[in-house]
Amino acid sequence: MGESGRNLQNMILKKYNFKVQDIILERSKGREIWTVATEKGPMILKKFCRLEPRTKFIIAGMEHLRKNGINIPEIYPNVDNRPYTTYKGSCYILMKVINGRPPRYNSMDDLETIVNELGRFHNASKGFIPPAESNIIDLLGKWPNMMINGLRILRCSYKIGKEEEKNTKIGEVILKELPYLIKRTKQLVLALRISEYNSWVEKAKRKGSLCHLDYARYNLRICPDNRVYIFDFDTLAMELPAIDIRKLIYHIYYTNIYDSDTIRKILSWYQQSNPLSKEEWLVARLIFLYPIEAINLFEKYIKMNRKQNMDNIISLIIKSIETEKKLYYDLGNYDDIINKLVM
Repeated sequence: MGESGRNLQNMILKKYNFKVQDIILERSKGREIWTVATEKGPMILKKFCRLEPRTKFIIAGMEHLRKNGINIPEIYPNVDNRPYTTYKGSCYILMKVINGRPPRYNSMDDLETIVNELGRFHNASKGFIPPAESNIIDLLGKWPNMMINGLRILRCSYKIGKEEEKNTKIGEVILKELPYLIKRTKQLVLALRISEYNSWVEKAKRKGSLCHLDYARYNLRICPDNRVYIFDFDTLAMELPAIDIRKLIYHIYYTNIYDSDTIRKILSWYQQSNPLSKEEWLVARLIFLYPIEAINLFEKYIKMNRKQNMDNIISLIIKSIETEKKLYYDLGNYDDIINKLVM
């Protein structure tokens, strides 16, 4: 046990009613996770990357989901019967270890299982009311501003590509690909204005709508009994469920593990556990077509010091654009898919 482990034991883990045998740092860089060996078995200590008011919102959301049947690792209360412990302004939670495996995107059985669980997750979030004293993460109604800002980022990136990167690989990619992405994003901004987006947002505000925002294989475990456990709720927010569906589809396409029927399968499985209306699916298409990940990478590209080695960000941008093109192509028969989903 290192110095950090001893500090944790002295200042945090002493707030729990068991004897600590060892502490091992599993992940660092601002999102610390430790494995804690105790006489009651192994546990996970996680540092939240949020201040206490926001931690209250996240914990309340997790508890609401768990009460409605979603599998989330049990959080151990401390001696003060609180679900988290504060130390130097940060919040820590202690959780039960779950024995399971990450899902495989190339397994249709695994994919169906986690898509159905995502639908159950969104359905279980209905009725959630954030605690009054919490810092609510509310993204409902923010798509218009997000897309307009994304359009600004793409235009700025194109300007940089023309002025600074004409004879480089990234410059070639920017000059070739960005005009189309700019055009598509502009069309999405206009389409959003005449869609049923605002109606769906108002419905979500009335009924409650939580999204994980990082629903991907590294935050999921499938247990031997086929139950899916969900981890890492740092990004939990009030948002439309289409964002989580988009995230999962993008991850599958990014890893090149898909076939021409993947999108139809995913939407069909999701519809079984959390049915959406035709109007909601049409709104969802707008976020499926919005190149969120590519825009986030271009924003980093804009802000980087031009003297830095940019090879990594450039390779990520190129990969992201390739993924968007494949995804866009397979969304070509979206209307047919939706018409069959919602009869």
